Amino acid sequence: MEDRTAALAAPDRKNASDRALSIAWFLIMLTGWSIVATLLVASPDTADRFWHWSRNLPMWQQVIEWIILLPWMVGLAIWQSDWATNVRVAAVTLVALAWIVASKP
Repeated sequence: MEDRTAALAAPDRKNASDRALSIAWFLIMLTGWSIVATLLVASPDTADRFWHWSRNLPMWQQVIEWIILLPWMVGLAIWQSDWATNVRVAAVTLVALAWIVASKP
């Protein structure tokens, strides 16, 4: 009977850890996009400097940076494009919302 109880409890622990990871990932996405939005509104020059700094890194470092910061780098890449400001704002907003919704636990 004890083995059966332990076997039944194991999926609960796995589900709890999966849920915790999902919530953590969601909070990371939400925090990251909040930082990007604040940066673009409050200090677009800082966002520009970060973009140019990251573009001047060696290629292998840029690859690592893009892997780690992919959603936010996509947002910055859109922001750095030559599109009209309202189109860039809409595109970055859509990308941010898509990542946040996809990350929702």
